[in-house]
Amino acid sequence: ATIWTHHLENGLLVFYQVPTVRHRFEDPQHEHEVDWADLFFDLNYVGVAFQLGTMLKSDVSMGCFFHFTAISLAVMDAWKFKTLHDSTFEATDVAHKLTDVFYVSTIAAAAIFIKPLSELEILSNGYSFGLSICLLVNVFVL
Repeated sequence: ATIWTHHLENGLLVFYQVPTVRHRFEDPQHEHEVDWADLFFDLNYVGVAFQLGTMLKSDVSMGCFFHFTAISLAVMDAWKFKTLHDSTFEATDVAHKLTDVFYVSTIAAAAIFIKPLSELEILSNGYSFGLSICLLVNVFVL
């Protein structure tokens, strides 16, 4: 079974369908099944962690630690919100899958813009602006 077989009507994919709640508050919780797409998308967070480690390794000052902490908290909040959303709602239609791809793409793009602090402080190269825009867009996607 693939991730697309849940919502087939007459053999055709449904482009949009309202997400269903996985379980009600008073019902016993069941374990959320993780598929290959979830694991693949989580690799973007690994990329962010690697880039943050490289940033911290290049400069061990308080300013770099402040930037490291701020970016880490923003990305962890995005991961927490995505995990909470996925464990609460089941949305397997095409529109929601495309939204998931765009959501994780903003995290991947943010990882590209994470550079050493000496490069982030130079506003003319656009790394700080790009990182800020990626994290800002990520907040409004889901």
